Amino acid sequence: MNLRRSTLALAAATTLGTLAACGGGTEAPTTQMPAAAAAAMRLKAQAVRASAVSPDEAARQLMDFAETTFPEYFPEHQATLTFGPFRYRAYSTGVLLGVVVSSDPAYVLNGVYVMGGTFGSSPLYVGMLTQFITPVDPDPGPGPGANNGCYDLGLLETQGTRLQVNYRHTGFATGDSTTDSTVGGLTTYQGRQARESQYAVTSTLTASGVTTTTELSGKSYELRTGDAEVTHFGSVMTGAFAFQGMNGTTTTQLVFEPPWVDQTAGLALGASYTYTESGTTTVTTNIPGFPSVPQVSTFSSSETVRFAAREQVTVPAGTYATCKFEYLEGATVTSTHWVIDGKGVPVKMVDGTDGQTSTQEATEVKINGSRI
Repeated sequence: MNLRRSTLALAAATTLGTLAACGGGTEAPTTQMPAAAAAAMRLKAQAVRASAVSPDEAARQLMDFAETTFPEYFPEHQATLTFGPFRYRAYSTGVLLGVVVSSDPAYVLNGVYVMGGTFGSSPLYVGMLTQFITPVDPDPGPGPGANNGCYDLGLLETQGTRLQVNYRHTGFATGDSTTDSTVGGLTTYQGRQARESQYAVTSTLTASGVTTTTELSGKSYELRTGDAEVTHFGSVMTGAFAFQGMNGTTTTQLVFEPPWVDQTAGLALGASYTYTESGTTTVTTNIPGFPSVPQVSTFSSSETVRFAAREQVTVPAGTYATCKFEYLEGATVTSTHWVIDGKGVPVKMVDGTDGQTSTQEATEVKINGSRI
């Protein structure tokens, strides 16, 4: 997904609203379509048998196929969005490509529709999904594979990219928080090449009647090491605090040893994998007039992440097509994250431990100053 805020994508829901108002129909409206464009698509398609793959997964495969096969109409990979019975994508050519994944009397179930650009301003039925592809069971095996499209890992490689997200907290802890991160340049961390990113987190939260304001800043070190993986090396974080009338800071250095590889971007729908984080934590507390003694400890923990679903989520910041990931300890789901499909930005997180549940929902999301 491009970094830019896509005006086309934002306008797509309005356009599809017009599509719905117009009707659609089960027959290709030959009087409204550029016949050559539709015929070219159909001629390049091969009629195949139906498949038991889920409608959402089949739609994703169709749109991925279209981007590869018809780049003149669908020139770049876009996030999959939802409107009514459609899963659709919007492209810089002005073309919308959609698949009907649920019953609607105005449209053909599993039908492929296009509109905009060469295809005109009215919805155009171009055939059944299975006239273009044979949906393939993604076979969610024990581990990651090809990039699932949920994350734009290119964000990590673009120096200067800035992400700002405001969250509203409800549940066990209530209040607000803000995260602000900027991708930096290549450097070394603990003798390994990594990309340094700066971040700041501010929060004012109330839990059990106690309100705490926290300001944290730091740097993290990671590197994209594959089409669908990011290797994490560690981080350095500093926080300010007040204690019995004295102000101080605490610096925490985290070193993963060995570096751990995040392969969430390579999970097929329904698949999961287990990863282990281990290493050392060094905490140094600085209070004027007192000696600073670093406290070093080791850690090791394992967790399983599962790509649970692609679904639409509405939060205060807006409605987003998301990828839903569940994090498990054993068979128990400890947290669930919904990230914007195609960008990977978390817009909703639900965490539950010791019978206490906290929910974070995005109230504003910005990439490079533009709201998304």
